[in-house]
Amino acid sequence: MSSSQHALHGCSAIAGSSTSVKRGMFMQLLGNKMNEQRIRELAEQASAHAEETVHYYMGQFDGLTWEAKILKARDLKFAELIVRECAWMAKDPAPSVHDHDAYKLGRRCAGIDVLKHFGFEE
Repeated sequence: MSSSQHALHGCSAIAGSSTSVKRGMFMQLLGNKMNEQRIRELAEQASAHAEETVHYYMGQFDGLTWEAKILKARDLKFAELIVRECAWMAKDPAPSVHDHDAYKLGRRCAGIDVLKHFGFEE
């Protein structure tokens, strides 16, 4: 069984498990190799964006205090940055063993579909 078939088999096994078991098995499949440094960079970009775009005010505006509004702006920007990063990775033009036109087109379409699904422009 190839490594991709093994991963797919593992994903099938996850489908019938409880949420906490699913999360643990999924992280095991990934080998816990999350890029924590990149996630930290995206979080910092999101925080900077929120601080630059949400101006201080007292009381409530649109039902939110300034603190709540800045957290909401940060969280929305962080989500957008992660989605854009994922879409970029899907569209990545880096050469690979699958360097034929249909594969490249499929990756590009997948990246665009991810952006559209979450309501972002390319």
